[in-house]
Amino acid sequence: MKTPFLELTVRERGSKPVTAAASGASSNSGQVPRTSDPVPGLTWLSNDTILDDGPNSQSTLLSDERYINFFDKDVFGSREHREDVAQIKRFLTPARVLSECLQEYIRVLPDSGLLLVDIKPVIESMFMLHARARQDLEQSPPPREVQYDSSEESLFWQEVNNVLTNVNEKFAERRHPAVNWPAKSAQCKVQTPKENSSFKIDHRQPYGALVLADLIHAHGSPDEAIAVLAEWLNMSTAYRKAYPNDRIPKWWELRVMSHISILMAEVAGQNNLAYRDFFDAYKKELENYFEKRNVTLDRIKVRCKDWAVDNSRQSALAAKMSASGTDYANQAETLAVEQKAFYLLLAAEDESLRTEVNFIGDEGKIERLEELYRRTTFLASVGGECLPENFHERQREGLVADNQITAGLVALTVADRMAAVALSRGDRDRSAEIAQSGEKALRTGFATLSAFVEKERKEVQESADWHKKVFPQSAWEKSASLAGRAFLRLRTKSD
Repeated sequence: MKTPFLELTVRERGSKPVTAAASGASSNSGQVPRTSDPVPGLTWLSNDTILDDGPNSQSTLLSDERYINFFDKDVFGSREHREDVAQIKRFLTPARVLSECLQEYIRVLPDSGLLLVDIKPVIESMFMLHARARQDLEQSPPPREVQYDSSEESLFWQEVNNVLTNVNEKFAERRHPAVNWPAKSAQCKVQTPKENSSFKIDHRQPYGALVLADLIHAHGSPDEAIAVLAEWLNMSTAYRKAYPNDRIPKWWELRVMSHISILMAEVAGQNNLAYRDFFDAYKKELENYFEKRNVTLDRIKVRCKDWAVDNSRQSALAAKMSASGTDYANQAETLAVEQKAFYLLLAAEDESLRTEVNFIGDEGKIERLEELYRRTTFLASVGGECLPENFHERQREGLVADNQITAGLVALTVADRMAAVALSRGDRDRSAEIAQSGEKALRTGFATLSAFVEKERKEVQESADWHKKVFPQSAWEKSASLAGRAFLRLRTKSD
């Protein structure tokens, strides 16, 4: 199972240990950590620079446009936004070329931290744009963008071409005649701008900061990538205050906040207080934004019943129309965006509760513990029919089971804490009731995920690829491990 990060989830949680109060021990991921692996950063870079909207496209920009169209239709339809997107696509063109070149480069030469190819001048050129935005804020009113007379004037484009040249030189026949690298004439070919007219880079769009963060991440510094994105959020807030009437999508800030959340999970882990506070702030912003179209978590079970009806109507509509019918395509896309939005809220609730497991031991109020239990009960009650239509069956089963494990871990931890702070027999009885419910949810989820993990472990063990034996792990490994440790604690308590 792989949920694309561009859908704003943190399903692929970081590899840092997580301490669960329910289990009393830390749980580490089953893979060998690769802190200098450039692949995660380059994968982000690839998604952040894709401009093609194919059936399997992972484009951040195009995904963002769908959300903006659904939740901010007035902004999406404005001339100002259309012009912004056109300039963004032009800016991302050289970044896309660089992404394709580096992807091919590490396929041939697994260069940890990109130490053997010098991308520092490209990163420096991006830092210069970042610094220019910060400097412009000192003016009153602050300039909104940087103007270039032509694409060739962009230092970023120049430095990208220098990297392409340097990468190709590494595989020149005169240096390594034995290496046949076909990408010399494809992905890493020096590019001439197709458009050479004047253009601008708006300080308020997030994609420059995202590309910079991706390159820094690929170079081995995810913590610095977090700092860059956090500073962009500060600048975005300042520009919004300076130009309150400009139509700038709120979604852009949510995009950056989601990126920070995933990087923080990787760097700090779920037992980090700063991560917990930031994720709660992001979750609240996301909920407020979705609420404008009545996309709220408490409505998910009602809406997923309607989706079945909507799907039937769409099938009937498709039968009456040609395959290219715009009405059918628009309705299908609208439904897909709504389903993803509900899933984002569900995934954010799961991550928030999983993080809370590490802090319940500090909670002293029964009311707060009851609220956490109420949230877990709702999370565990959402079935696979309420997940996006394009999720395959195994993915649905895994996600539902993962949510059940979260609910079980939180409920058991709540029960432990409630017993510790109980003021009456009623509180102690309630604690026992919650513990029983939590154990049931934990066993249900573990039964599914343990089977998935066992099967995937067997596939790794039987593989002839030693790389697969060392580095990969099941997507469900962490949750299954936490549940297993919780069962050990339960057995110890019963003894």
